[in-house]
Amino acid sequence: MIFHTYLSLSKWKIYSRLVRDFAISNVEIVLDLEDSVGDPFSEAKTIKLKAMARTGLRSLSESEVFKSLYHKNLIRINAVNSPYFFDDISILQELVNNKTLKPKIILPKIESVEHVDIVSSCFLGCEDFEVIPMIETKSAFENLEEILRSLGDYIQKGIVKSLYWGYFDYALDCWQFPFFEYDDEDYWNLLHSFQASLVPYHLAFCAPIFPYFSEEILCGVKKRFSVFNNVIMSSLGTRQTNILLKENINTDYFSLKKYQLSLEEKVNRAKEIIDGFEASRRLGSDRSFALTQAGRFISPHEYKSAVNFLKEI
Repeated sequence: MIFHTYLSLSKWKIYSRLVRDFAISNVEIVLDLEDSVGDPFSEAKTIKLKAMARTGLRSLSESEVFKSLYHKNLIRINAVNSPYFFDDISILQELVNNKTLKPKIILPKIESVEHVDIVSSCFLGCEDFEVIPMIETKSAFENLEEILRSLGDYIQKGIVKSLYWGYFDYALDCWQFPFFEYDDEDYWNLLHSFQASLVPYHLAFCAPIFPYFSEEILCGVKKRFSVFNNVIMSSLGTRQTNILLKENINTDYFSLKKYQLSLEEKVNRAKEIIDGFEASRRLGSDRSFALTQAGRFISPHEYKSAVNFLKEI
């Protein structure tokens, strides 16, 4: 099984420490310019953090350790309709032309093949060019079959070899609250449905990040994914990755549940998420995600969903 471990480029200086553990393992490093770089409360801070991350990527690309792991580095850019997209493309073109960055790009929030066309047109003639589209909206999920058919030429040429389902953005776009837990039967039904759609196209399924640091939960999730065909698991930093890389963990399959929360339970959950996110952010204002004392991280997507839910009731 291959693993994608995410490194926020707002923290590019820890790259050498991160890759030291994974240089000879089946881990690819996802250098992230998107969700992990920004401040959900401040556009001005986000603009500054994005610029710093791109500058950091240029500095990182000049290091010998980075160059030595050319084949293991991926980059997640901002979406085509993002105000940061062309700035991301500009720095990528520079580094790809300098042969310091492999043109293997994770492209968020695609809605159609046209988004892949736009990125592809920026790297014409590049060797090893690859795009991993991310399905992250309700409309893209519902039109998955049409998107897969329209990607046919890219799949044939080996430019698209895998597809992500970005659950956090998807749930927020669907106005879903609460987000699924790791053992929710409905969640795993959607995961199986998504992965099954990829099988006829021989595409790898890049699974969403699970927001937990419990060894029991993560190893249980890994065991469930082990029966999937051609799956790539995602992780957040060294802590999750080191757990997932462990072999021969004696973990039982966890039972799946049907969650049916009352309105009161949903309200309490929303308040817990909001309080946990805001308390964690007070400890580090440059964080995009929050980490609770219970060892679970809260994405800005889940935080926004909780806020939206309380406004609607």
